[in-house]
Amino acid sequence: MSRDFDCIKDLKKDLNVWKIPFRVLDSWIVTASNGNRHMELIIGDTKGDRIHAVTRYKDLQRWKSLLEDNKTYVLHNCLVFDNDDAFKHVDHPFKVVFGVGSKVTRNDKLTDIPCHEFRFKSFKEIEDGNFKPDVLYEIIGLIHEIVKTSALGSGKKPCTNLVLRDEIGNLVDATLWDNYSLELMKFLAERDDSGPVVLILTHAQCKLADNGKPDICNNWSGSKLFINSKHPVVKRFMATVQAQGHGLGRNLCEGSSSSQRSQNDEFSNLSQVRPIGEFRNFMQTTFCITVGKTNKFNPNQFGWYYESCPKCPRSSRLNNGSYKCGCGEDVEVPFTRYRVIVQVVYEGDKADFVFWDKEVVQILGVTADTLRKTMQEVGEDDPMIYPKHLDNLLGLELALRVKYQPYYQQSSVQGFTSDPAVIQRIKRHLQPNEQSDVQENIVHNNPSQSLEPEKMNSSAECSKTVPVPVNVVRGNPNLSVKVKELISPAECLKSIPIPMEESASVYAQNGSDQIASLTPTKRSLAEKCEGNIASNDHNPTSLSSTKLAKCIKKE
Repeated sequence: MSRDFDCIKDLKKDLNVWKIPFRVLDSWIVTASNGNRHMELIIGDTKGDRIHAVTRYKDLQRWKSLLEDNKTYVLHNCLVFDNDDAFKHVDHPFKVVFGVGSKVTRNDKLTDIPCHEFRFKSFKEIEDGNFKPDVLYEIIGLIHEIVKTSALGSGKKPCTNLVLRDEIGNLVDATLWDNYSLELMKFLAERDDSGPVVLILTHAQCKLADNGKPDICNNWSGSKLFINSKHPVVKRFMATVQAQGHGLGRNLCEGSSSSQRSQNDEFSNLSQVRPIGEFRNFMQTTFCITVGKTNKFNPNQFGWYYESCPKCPRSSRLNNGSYKCGCGEDVEVPFTRYRVIVQVVYEGDKADFVFWDKEVVQILGVTADTLRKTMQEVGEDDPMIYPKHLDNLLGLELALRVKYQPYYQQSSVQGFTSDPAVIQRIKRHLQPNEQSDVQENIVHNNPSQSLEPEKMNSSAECSKTVPVPVNVVRGNPNLSVKVKELISPAECLKSIPIPMEESASVYAQNGSDQIASLTPTKRSLAEKCEGNIASNDHNPTSLSSTKLAKCIKKE
C-alpha cells in the first residue's frame, strides 16, 4: 500500500522517511567560501506551510536539471535538521536536506498546492522594531530618496543607500550591496521616464543600523531584486498609493523627512542669502545661499565628467601608467566623477553653477561611472557628448549653498534642497515687504507720534530708523529723539544684512561644515546728520562714541 502524503508541519528530526508533495516557490545557487556550489530552495505544501531545503554540492547538476520554480514535485525521504542558520530564509524551526537517499519526482497533478505569493513585511512593524534580525523577509517599497551611492573602484563594494516608502507613507532606510546596487544604478541610468520606481527585495535582512534606526539590506545569497516589475502585486501597490493620495512623481533629489530636516538646517541662516543678480558684484570669494531654477547646460572644454583618484576628488594624472595621488593612494584605474556646468536662473538673472559628483548623484540616482559605461556601450565615450539622462538635472527649482569665485565667474554648488518650504522662505527674504518692515518714530515726549513715509521731504533720499538717543535737544536735556539717517536710493535697495566677510567659516567640500553668522558692520553716523537736530548747544564733555557728532555749518 502506498504511503500517504506528509505535511511540512509533521516533520521531525528523528525520522528520515517521508513523502511530501511540494511546489518550488523559490530557488538559487549558493557559492561557498571554498568555491563549491549548491542549490537551495523554498518549498511549500498543500497547507501553505514553507520550509528551507538544501541540496548537496555533488548533486548540483542533477537538481538544476530537475527542479524548476513554480513546478510541483513529490519528495521521498530527506534529512531534517534544526534551522540554525545565521539568517533564516523561513521562520521555521527545521530545514530539510536532500541527501543521498532522497528522491524527487515531478507531478503536475498537484494543483491544490498554492503558487508562490509574496509575504511582505510591514514597514510599520519594522519601524516599531517588531522583527527578528536572524529572519529574512520580503519587502516592497517605492524609492523615496537615494541618499548615497558608492561605485565599484572607490575602494569599497558597490553600495546604494536609499529610503523606501510603503503605500501609506511609512519610511524605512535600505541598503543595496554589490550586484544589487549595480543593477539598480544600471536601471536608473537607462530608463527614459522619471516616474516612480517600485522595488521588491526578497530574503532581505532587517537590522538596527549604527544610528539605532532599522535598516533593510539584501542578503549575500538568495535575495532577488525586482525593479518596476509587471507582477500584479506591484499594480495593487501602486493603486493603493494613488488611493491614499501620495504623489508618485517625486523626484529622487527630494529627501526623506529625517535627512530633509538636516538639510534644511543648512539653509536656516538667512543672513547668508543673496540673489543671483548680486554675484557679479562680489570682489572676493563668497559663500552664500541662493535660489533658482536650472535652465540649461553650458558645456566647456572639460565636458560633463572628469577622471579622479578613487579615494579623493583630485583630478587624475594618469598617463599610460599608475601614479601616487596627493592623498597617498596608488592609482591604477581612475574613477569617473561628475562635473556639470548648469545655468541657473532667478527673476531674469542668470549665472553658471558647477554641480559636482555628490550633488548630481543625489539628483540623478546614478553614478557618473555607471552612466559613462552606458555611453561606452553605444560607442560614445567622450565627456563632450552629454547623455540624455543628464537632462533630469534641468527644470529643477532648488535652494543652493554655493561658493562663488570671481576669478572663474561661476559658483560651485556645495549643497542643495528642493524643499518648497525652504525655497519660499528664501524667496520671501529676497523680496521683503517694505511697507510692513519700515516704520519711523520721532519722539518729542510723545511716543505715539509717527512719521509717514510719504511725508518725507526729498524724493531723492530714503531713510531708515537708527535707534541712537540724543540727550540734548534745543537745550532741553529731558527731550530725546530717534535720528533718521539719510542714505542713497541705491543703498536702500541693497539686500540686508551686509554681505559676508571672507573671514567667515567656510563649507568644506563635503558640505558638512556650517558658515558662521557675522554681525553686520555698523554705519558711521558722523558722516551725515540733519542741521535742525545737531546744535551748537551740545556740551563736548557729555558726548560719547555712541552719540552724533556735531555738524558745523560752513559759511
